[in-house]
Amino acid sequence: MSLTTILNKLFGNKSQRDLKEIQPIVDQINALGPKMKELSNDELRDVITNIKKELQDAVADDTKAIAELKAKIEELPFDERQPLWDDIDAREKNILEIYEKELDRVLPSVFAAMRETAARFAANETVEVTASQMDRDLAAAGKDFVTIEGDKAIYKNHWIAGGNEVTWDMIHYDVQLIGGIVLHQGKIAEMATGEGKTLVATLPVFLRSLTGRGVHVVTVNDYLSKRDSEWMGPLYMFHGQTVDCIDKHQPNSESRRRAYACDITFGILNLVVEPMPVTSLLVPTMNSVSTIFVTIWLCRRKISCSASIITRLSTRLTRCLSTMPVHRSSYQVLCPRARTSYSMTTNIM
Repeated sequence: MSLTTILNKLFGNKSQRDLKEIQPIVDQINALGPKMKELSNDELRDVITNIKKELQDAVADDTKAIAELKAKIEELPFDERQPLWDDIDAREKNILEIYEKELDRVLPSVFAAMRETAARFAANETVEVTASQMDRDLAAAGKDFVTIEGDKAIYKNHWIAGGNEVTWDMIHYDVQLIGGIVLHQGKIAEMATGEGKTLVATLPVFLRSLTGRGVHVVTVNDYLSKRDSEWMGPLYMFHGQTVDCIDKHQPNSESRRRAYACDITFGILNLVVEPMPVTSLLVPTMNSVSTIFVTIWLCRRKISCSASIITRLSTRLTRCLSTMPVHRSSYQVLCPRARTSYSMTTNIM
């Protein structure tokens, strides 16, 4: 018997240790399930509304200070502005650190709320809520999944995605919850075909979009980006998040700028990250599809990235990468505004 085998029997392998760390979070999410089921549709939406307010309140002081510093900068000569910019950088870094802590705190509630939302769409042909202004705007824009009747918004569980009518029939199980936690932690999650990669992405994408800093969901071709924005979009929009796909709009158009400014923006790789070799982030495997989530820290002058790789969720978890700088020219991130996180779904041939 080898030394490695003996140590694995004594202390467990990397997969077992990683799952042991994640399982308590999964248990917290599952424990919230009965409470979420008891809520009305409006109360379920209020859970997310309240969490968004909590996130903004947590960074309110730094946000206000940054606005005041930027206003003051405009009144100063150029040679006196640097100290204020340094102060802004420090406060922006503090905001990101606060967001990370707060997102970890609210993760169980957000994941439980999204899972309950998916379950209600799967179990009911329609989901009725008190109409918000966004609901009315969506109906007025011709979205096929929502209609307005008086002061009520009626969400349907079927809509057109990628040119085909789809009926929502998916619910998050523990393996999807584990995948969502892994992605939120800034690691790369690989899952075999049929394990629910697209469904997994709804959890961390939705969670991180609640900061208002924006999330990019990146795919390898425009069909997938359009289809997934239409397929997953209604669940995000049900909770008040704006969603669009940049591939639907002409370059340099006003509609494309609005798409970039959404809470959740879908697009293809070369429109979001350029130039960035795919092999720098992907690990070739025997599986055909991988879902990748990379946390991007954006400051005024430098962009850096923390990433890890977790392979085959169903069999083992292996951390392969640690802090990975992307401020070199070969990893330049093109982005219209500060966005705290990216989710990438890509095919590996």
